[in-house]
Amino acid sequence: QPVYLGSAASIDRGRLVYAQLGCDACHGPTGAATNVSVVLPLDSRGSKQRPIDLRRTRFKGGERLQDVFTTLVTGLDGTAMQPHADDLLRPDGERRLEGDGWHLSHYVLSLGQHLE
Repeated sequence: QPVYLGSAASIDRGRLVYAQLGCDACHGPTGAATNVSVVLPLDSRGSKQRPIDLRRTRFKGGERLQDVFTTLVTGLDGTAMQPHADDLLRPDGERRLEGDGWHLSHYVLSLGQHLE
């Protein structure tokens, strides 16, 4: 049965992909950037970086679905946000499925309903 983008099943799939990619290591299990398990490198200006709270922060790359997808695929220069193109654009049909980048994007936006 197909998973339709933006549906409850899509957001559930995005939550799974979030965990599989280790997004929770920086952003925490709920996206709140608490209880994180990594020390981030210094940013491009030599300042200490902190992970953002995905529930309460405006995104540097934009807040439309396409913007979030692009950020997930390409990362953000000058920040610890790494690109995930290999994982999201090359599904293996088992662990990573077609559309997982879009499901993850919907999940990320759902965390803050994005700043309604």
